[in-house]
Amino acid sequence: MNLQECWYVIKTESNKRNPLTNVLLYAVQVISFVAIIALLPYVIWSLGLLDEPEWTMTRVYGKGFIPAWIAAVSTFIGNRYILKWNKIGVTILLISFFLICLPLMRNEYIGFVCFIGCLYGGLLIYWLSLLLKMDGLSLCQKCSGNYKVLNCTIISVVIFLTFLFPPMVGYAVGFKGKLYGNGCSCLDAHLNSSYYYKNQFGRNIAFSPLWRKEDWQRHFAAKEWFNVSLYIVKTESNEEYKKWEFKHVYANYICFLLKQGYLEEAKNKYQEALEYVSLVDLSEEIARDHILKTYIDDYNALVSGLSNSNESDIKD
Repeated sequence: MNLQECWYVIKTESNKRNPLTNVLLYAVQVISFVAIIALLPYVIWSLGLLDEPEWTMTRVYGKGFIPAWIAAVSTFIGNRYILKWNKIGVTILLISFFLICLPLMRNEYIGFVCFIGCLYGGLLIYWLSLLLKMDGLSLCQKCSGNYKVLNCTIISVVIFLTFLFPPMVGYAVGFKGKLYGNGCSCLDAHLNSSYYYKNQFGRNIAFSPLWRKEDWQRHFAAKEWFNVSLYIVKTESNEEYKKWEFKHVYANYICFLLKQGYLEEAKNKYQEALEYVSLVDLSEEIARDHILKTYIDDYNALVSGLSNSNESDIKD
């Protein structure tokens, strides 16, 4: 087919669709094609990160340009089906966008929510443009195929995972407020192997005024997450960052024990912490943190008490 014949087909097909729909469909086709080419070097760069030991495939996928590139490819394919009057194009977009976003949960659940929200938000605008009528019929009505049940199922799953699941998790683990954020924090802690998310969730449990379960349940749950965080730092973290990570977790852990009045446990954790970080670093971390600095006087009293007891032991 030469250029003149191609233009004739495009013109003939376009006369059957609403002008605004035509503009959007052809714009999407061109933009997605340009994005595929433009993002390809960045995808190759992202894959190059796998040469570095600290980068996993999950991190490369989530932090790089791979999801955006795959979304551009699926958009190009799905939009082409719509241009050929086949409703399967919308189904391709619905399914592919969902599958593209699923691995992002392993990086950060809120990142999954934001990315899938952007993709499906754009898809909603796209779908609404297909409802614009020409000669009394919309493009959807003129297209062949019927995938309503499948499409509704996919949309229902996306809505559940994006809007309903996190607050359900937040309530189930023991919170009574900020359920969405606390639910995402819990999911991040379970799905991500990094100490950071596990320590952050332990901190949420330890210091949140929105905890609705008993104090002994708070104590047990927070300790579990802090201990898991410490284990990961000890066994899996890069030596270059261990000192900072230990300081971060121990500061939270000790202040939590002081908050609940477990003085002996706090003493034990303090003495354990000094095997990895200095007293000055711990004190600075607590004083710098807007939540932990509430307990800086208690912490100083604990340190002073331990120092005095050590001096007495020496004299005896």
